[in-house]
Amino acid sequence: MKHIVKQAEPSAFSDWKSSYPNAEYEDLRDEAGFPGADAARLALRSSLIAEQHGLCCYCETRIDNGDFHVEHFRPKDRNRNPSFRPLQLVYDNLHACCRRVPTGINDDYCGHKKSNVFDAQLVSPLECDCSDHFQYDVNGHIAGVDQRGNLTVAILNLDSSQLVASRKRMIEYFEDLDDDADYAAEIEHHLNLTASIHGEFYSAIRYLHEAGKLH
Repeated sequence: MKHIVKQAEPSAFSDWKSSYPNAEYEDLRDEAGFPGADAARLALRSSLIAEQHGLCCYCETRIDNGDFHVEHFRPKDRNRNPSFRPLQLVYDNLHACCRRVPTGINDDYCGHKKSNVFDAQLVSPLECDCSDHFQYDVNGHIAGVDQRGNLTVAILNLDSSQLVASRKRMIEYFEDLDDDADYAAEIEHHLNLTASIHGEFYSAIRYLHEAGKLH
């Protein structure tokens, strides 16, 4: 999990909320009933992707403006978590999360796995030290280094077989770089924090690189 620095919410989203102070998140899909909803929704989605540098808020897979969903860190379900209902349009509670729809299998992960579950100990990507709660190995596995990390891995299923396989492929790419100069250049590019798009599985690659386990 990589730290997300929230930016100012997009003006189209702010203006729409001001126009409809009683609106709920699902109203962003009702252009007829809430004019301006389409522009507000598109602005929100684009803003979330940009501030996350193209990575899922939880697993750090690459996302784009098509195949992802807006994740509510504190769930918007009004029945299970009524106290969170006022947060459903609060920008700091919204993140871009991988895949638009669930896979429909038991090995689902991230927001679709978390669903309406919430725990006060769940690690948030808004915590500046969020990545310190996790460790990785060269086979693509992730594990918590403390109770909060373990809880978060379990709730989000961050060690799912799908994610492990994807991380392993990225790790193998760097392991296969025999030339030291090539490795140095690729690592520098992948971990470049000034780039608009950050390297996929950024935290895992940084962790293994700094531990001297990649090359």
